[in-house]
Amino acid sequence: MRSASTETSRPEKKKRVWWWRWTRRLFLSALATTVLLILLMLINAWTADWSVPVVQSGSPDPKAVSPERLRVMAYNVRWGGSFKREFGHTLDTPSGTIENLDQIAQLISSERCDVVALQEVSLQFSFNSPNQVAYLAQKTGLTYWAFAHRYNLGVPFFRARQGVAVLSRYPIVSAESPLLSKPPDLRALFFRNHYLRTELDLGSGEQLAFYSIHTAAHDDAVNLRESQWIAQRVEQETLPYVLAGDFNARPESSSIAAFLDVPGIRPPPQPALGRTYCAWKPVDWKGSRVIDYIFGSGSMSYRAYDSRDVLYSDHLPVVAEIVLHTDRP
Repeated sequence: MRSASTETSRPEKKKRVWWWRWTRRLFLSALATTVLLILLMLINAWTADWSVPVVQSGSPDPKAVSPERLRVMAYNVRWGGSFKREFGHTLDTPSGTIENLDQIAQLISSERCDVVALQEVSLQFSFNSPNQVAYLAQKTGLTYWAFAHRYNLGVPFFRARQGVAVLSRYPIVSAESPLLSKPPDLRALFFRNHYLRTELDLGSGEQLAFYSIHTAAHDDAVNLRESQWIAQRVEQETLPYVLAGDFNARPESSSIAAFLDVPGIRPPPQPALGRTYCAWKPVDWKGSRVIDYIFGSGSMSYRAYDSRDVLYSDHLPVVAEIVLHTDRP
């Protein structure tokens, strides 16, 4: 005669076997999915053409006559507002991102900008926002644009491509995005820092080299090395030039000194900006600092230079009105 304990142990044994089988299946499925995602990300990294900038031709602007002055903006837009500022790196909703992009576009238009250097702008950020560069170009009428990668991370159904860009009223006749640095580890698969150099056709046979720059943060040695490389490239310029962007360096730093050592460069004036970072902190906050700048070549001068106290990013935009030819009578 079978005991009651034997009779009750069989269902429990079946239950344990069932639980083990399904746990193993779930584990193997999760492992296979993870391996597949990693392979897809590696394929994306290996096939990405990091060194070639994306360039978009626009529509001729009747306002784009050969200028004596240019209105220029440098703005780190922090993924275009894809992250809620009050929650650090929490993703905002798609509608919240679009609303923030519309505010940035309105600011650019109200400042009557001719050329804009953007940093931390997304060419693609699946599920959250459109092509932010194209969107801002269409909204502002600065329909000539170029983009260079900083981040390129993703799989077919989710991709994040972020970097630096130039929006221009004037045709972009060429663009290049030299490599500045990449991490010495696996992060180099999805992060490589480039700057963007464009040549703008201002009309009447006149061209301008316009740079959008975002040098390294949190590592002064890498920042200095990147700054020195860009400064060496600027020394070789045969065109008048403007450098604009997030330099991640204070005015008294060695990195900014590297630019000031370029023969003939026109340093920005010293207005009472107080800070260009962090936008939603008070000026006397210990982390507040000026790290965003606009430099010009020696033939230029500044008619105006200031920041704008707006909360569309963790940086404040810097706006300059540049007289192109102070040497002309």
